Amino acid sequence: NTFIQASKENGTIAALQDKWFGETEPKGTLDYASLTGENGTLRLGVAPDLKPISYIKDGEATGYEMELMLLFAKEYGYGLDFQDTAFASIMGGIEVGKYDIGTSGITITDERKEVLNFTDPYYKGDIVMVTKDSSAKTTDATTEELGFIDSMKLSFEKTFVREQRWKLIVEGIDTTMFISVLSVLGGTLLGFALYMVTRSKYKWLSKLAKTVAKVYSKIMAGTPTLVVLMLLFYVVFTSPEINGIIIAIVGFILSFGSFVCDNLNLTVSGVDNGQLEAAYALGYSRNKTFFRIILPQAMKMFVPSYSGEIVNLIKSTSVVGFIAVNDLTKMGDIIRGNTYEAFFPLIAVAVIYFAITWIIAALLNVLRNKTEPKKRKNKNILKGVER
Repeated sequence: NTFIQASKENGTIAALQDKWFGETEPKGTLDYASLTGENGTLRLGVAPDLKPISYIKDGEATGYEMELMLLFAKEYGYGLDFQDTAFASIMGGIEVGKYDIGTSGITITDERKEVLNFTDPYYKGDIVMVTKDSSAKTTDATTEELGFIDSMKLSFEKTFVREQRWKLIVEGIDTTMFISVLSVLGGTLLGFALYMVTRSKYKWLSKLAKTVAKVYSKIMAGTPTLVVLMLLFYVVFTSPEINGIIIAIVGFILSFGSFVCDNLNLTVSGVDNGQLEAAYALGYSRNKTFFRIILPQAMKMFVPSYSGEIVNLIKSTSVVGFIAVNDLTKMGDIIRGNTYEAFFPLIAVAVIYFAITWIIAALLNVLRNKTEPKKRKNKNILKGVER
């Protein structure tokens, strides 16, 4: 508040408002390299799609509030750590300590004041509504003037080329695939381990594991994935040292692990019990019977649903933007919020998700063929016990 009051008196606030809310967008980026950070680093919860208040330009946070925070951090010796998130998640993150400061056009209400500490206001401006008027002429060429092809070219340039926004898409793909791959691997290990415990030869341990698996399965099946992620982010892992990507991976591991355990239980129980009796009669041990006879047959039923669940998990990662993760969908939203172009950002995100899931499905189909008895080679078919 001391800084805000001084900035009002010395004209800094007025200059920033003229700069960011003027007729032309400021050029260049903010000088974050000048921050020394000798007094620590402030974690900022930011909604990066509220131009000109806070948005992404050339891969860096910029806007009216971002420059104000830069000046504040510079004067008081702080560093800044911008954590992009959905606007609705900012104040929840402040309340649980995920962020030190929340920005992005926040307003004060009596109810919010009961749990949060607000600064003095530092902007008073016009609030407007917007509508399309095809007869209005602006300084820029309209779609009608450009024609369909040229307008598509302009939209493509704004979405991908301008300010190198294609890099945001690439970064989003990396994040989405990182979360998906680790979630599938972790969830598969968790589900398989839990199922194996339910098969323990110790009855008390098997009974306990089955009870845990049943309760765990019902909780995960009855709770939306987004709610699970938000519970983990705002309630369970409240430490600011644990970022949203790790929490997203944990959430999807729990969800996918539940599916793997349930599906293994279903498919293994679907194998005829006579297979088990025949294996024991041939002298196979309990574990050898399971891994060499029962499980391979269960895979015929397990793999198709397993493949489908992996595809569903990849698509489900589109909600992680609510816990401060810049995945593919969130990056598309950031571009759309900055350009007001809906066509190419949404089409690009949809096409990329389709390509990813199609490629994954094709690779998993190879695995499916490997487990299909009719397609196995003779040398891979289990032989009987030699005398």
